[in-house]
Amino acid sequence: MAEERSIIPFILVTKDDVPTFAAVPLIERWQRAVEKIEVENKKEIEIVKYGDIRNTLKNTDQKKIVVLADYVLDDMTLEFAAEKLFNEIKDDEIAFPTYNNENAPIFVAGKNTFEKISSFDFQASSDPSKEFSEFCKNESGISASYHPVERAFWAKLTDKKSAKKAQWGMLKYLKHRPGGLVAKYINRPFSMRISRVLVNFPSITPNFVTIFASLIALVAVAMLFQPGWFWAVMAAIIIHINSILDDVDGEIARMRKQESSLGAWLDSISDETLGLLIYIAIGYHLYVTPPAYAADNSIVFLFIGIFTGVASYTYALTHWHCKIKHGLGFYFWWECYKPRKEVQRSTSIFSYIKKLFWKESVLLAIVFACIFNFLDIFLIIACLPATVNFCLLFIHIFIKRARW
Repeated sequence: MAEERSIIPFILVTKDDVPTFAAVPLIERWQRAVEKIEVENKKEIEIVKYGDIRNTLKNTDQKKIVVLADYVLDDMTLEFAAEKLFNEIKDDEIAFPTYNNENAPIFVAGKNTFEKISSFDFQASSDPSKEFSEFCKNESGISASYHPVERAFWAKLTDKKSAKKAQWGMLKYLKHRPGGLVAKYINRPFSMRISRVLVNFPSITPNFVTIFASLIALVAVAMLFQPGWFWAVMAAIIIHINSILDDVDGEIARMRKQESSLGAWLDSISDETLGLLIYIAIGYHLYVTPPAYAADNSIVFLFIGIFTGVASYTYALTHWHCKIKHGLGFYFWWECYKPRKEVQRSTSIFSYIKKLFWKESVLLAIVFACIFNFLDIFLIIACLPATVNFCLLFIHIFIKRARW
């Protein structure tokens, strides 16, 4: 029988009158956040009111993570506490994540520490995160350690005004999450302002935004099927609007902790299908609006567009499933052998070069290609990696005869 994974116990300390955050009750958001922590251990959640926390701590006989749940906290700091501090803390210690010399509203305490810290009156404190830290520093018999994190965000919610301020603060923090360079520095300054408005409407879900963005993209594809420079430029602008909205659905999901496998699949399949249709539409547009050097109505561009779209689409559908098992694709270029979080958070020059080839950069290149009339060059360049992808698929299916 396989050994059962250990459990990470959480105590969420909450009040009765905490306002909602991003149209979600804060304690519900915390429960979702804890459940979505990317660690192998199971999570056990106990919800305790501020008035009962002293008795709860006094009667705790195992190592636990305590969260002040009238705050919002970024995912990486929460994950740091669960993944690193929980495993390192000893029975007689208490550990705090810190950022800019301030303690996060979360701590990990060993089982022998809880009775000592139970004398602190959380309910009477005006700033429990800060004052509890000072208490641990000055209280004899408590071994406190402080662990800096690279970047963090947290904010206390007391009313609707503080909740709205915290929402904007969290969105600014999310602007610097892993992603391509175009997404970070061009798209997200717009997407975060759209998300700031939409996140307050509970009926607008991340999947709704994904579907809406896909419908907008279909309008752009239809425009590319029209001859003339004007229609190409209008299509490119709408394609870039789709690229911005593609960040909005992720931001709303992260703000509300509504990430789901369905949402990830829907977002991925929408992106890849859009890529297929755009390449075919660009090929058709160049067929009906050929460059000056090409023969009238040159069908070559249509064939190139169809091949590029189909090759890229089929490769995308199989690549992510098969890359680990079969080494399909640019294995070392995309560092598939490394954990996903390590690849995403890398700050090396190599990682920045790779991010120039992410989807948002390609869509922005289409904007410039339409405006400055070099769609033909763009399509030919895009056809080169599509050809490599096609060859890789051929090797995978007909030579390696691998199955999935």
